Amino acid sequence: MKFTKLLSALMACTVMAAAAPAYENFNAGAAELISSGECGDNINWTLDENGLLTISGTGEMQCSLGPWYDYRDNIKKVIIGNGVTSIAYGAFMLCTNLSDVSIPDSVAFIDKQAFYDCDSLTSITIPASVTDMGVNVFGGCDKLTEISVDDNNPSYADKDGVLFNKNMTTLIRYPQAKADSSYTIPYGVEILDSSCFTDSLNLTKVIMPNTLEQILYCNFTGCDNITEFTIPESVWAIGTGVFNCDGMQSITIKNPDCYIADHTTTIANNFRGEYSYTGTIYGYENSTAQTYAEKYGYQFSAITSTGYTFGDVNLDGAINALDASLVLTEYAASSTGQASTLDDTAKSNADINSDGAINALDASYILSYYAYTATGGTESILEFI
Repeated sequence: MKFTKLLSALMACTVMAAAAPAYENFNAGAAELISSGECGDNINWTLDENGLLTISGTGEMQCSLGPWYDYRDNIKKVIIGNGVTSIAYGAFMLCTNLSDVSIPDSVAFIDKQAFYDCDSLTSITIPASVTDMGVNVFGGCDKLTEISVDDNNPSYADKDGVLFNKNMTTLIRYPQAKADSSYTIPYGVEILDSSCFTDSLNLTKVIMPNTLEQILYCNFTGCDNITEFTIPESVWAIGTGVFNCDGMQSITIKNPDCYIADHTTTIANNFRGEYSYTGTIYGYENSTAQTYAEKYGYQFSAITSTGYTFGDVNLDGAINALDASLVLTEYAASSTGQASTLDDTAKSNADINSDGAINALDASYILSYYAYTATGGTESILEFI
């Protein structure tokens, strides 16, 4: 009986095999490869008809602009295999249909402009392994709204989708499609990295903290909906091409000795033909702002010192507990929807960390500084905090 059943089963399998089409195989559903090649001593790549670019192997990626560049319009998704240790300069530049990227924990370095002009990329995650990145890695990504960093990364961090170095002293990249119309740079940031706000068209206002020291080149180029900038007195250097914004009509530079790159592109709102600026530059008499404006024939308007000193809320020339009390009174009024208790100058003095808000944190800074000076401290409040 068992033999009869086994014989019947074998005969059935033989019949089905004979009836099956000769071309049928287990890989019939696999996507056809468009192209393949090498991009490193031990790294290979394949691109299939569905737009999946797979990079596998070990070691550094050695292929600036990518050997798949001729197929860049076909690429929709990139999977980089574990073992690849770097992403080359401009590797995925102008892959305008690329919307999904997987970076493994083996990648330690992402070279400059690696994802430049990836117009369909909306978000990206940087793993803990990445410890170095070149400049403008995500420049020109028109739809990028969020950059995430693994919490265990020792070199980089993110806050609200914005990329920073680990200790939050350098802002590296603000995603240019981020929806917010206003952005307050976090207190403690000292450097705005080159091109970090470029082409952020949704922004109409950027508030800078008084911890900021350097604004590197081409920073706000293309932020055409920002109409005015106020540069705090803590900033001592402004690089070339920083404020190239079509809509800008006013820029105030509060440090009279601030270095301003000597070039027409540093402050401009007109790029048709020669660079020019039709707005007003505000600064102190005999300041570098005035020198820059006069050299290029731009309109300059002098600002005067009106006792504007962080912490001196009541303008009595001292910073003490009374100033902190006034800050807390203003905070209580704003928190309960009541009218402001301070004029504009007092508000400027009260916002110690330049975050656009007057609250208990500002009062605590004032009280800490008061205690410091009462025991013989001689630094300014900006130096102290």
